[in-house]
Amino acid sequence: IQEEHTSFLNHCLIVFIAGFNDFRYGSSDEDRSWVFMQVDQHVKYYKSFEGCKLVFTEPNDHHGNNVAWLTEYFKTLAAEDPDGVQFVATAEEFPADSGLVLQYPAEGWCTQWYINDTWHLTKHGLM
Repeated sequence: IQEEHTSFLNHCLIVFIAGFNDFRYGSSDEDRSWVFMQVDQHVKYYKSFEGCKLVFTEPNDHHGNNVAWLTEYFKTLAAEDPDGVQFVATAEEFPADSGLVLQYPAEGWCTQWYINDTWHLTKHGLM
């Protein structure tokens, strides 16, 4: 990264909203190890910037896509470094005692128009 971009990373917050394409790499322990290694490299790189904090969101959209093994890994990273890494659960509706939660919409999914696209939101779903 060029010098003018690195100063932006000092004292900033990086939010990782995990892609569900990571799920296809998790069919074996070896594949999962590769994903974990990639995540660890990202964490190490971003934490090299002064004051940079990381947030990992739960890869569960409550619409049929859930990567539980990656969720557990994100929770482990947060437990190992609570000052530098946070984990944010997802929900379709906010529970009464929610704390910090990333809410996915119940409507506005592309599956309403194309049955095979279970991953993407429409413009309506993003709003």
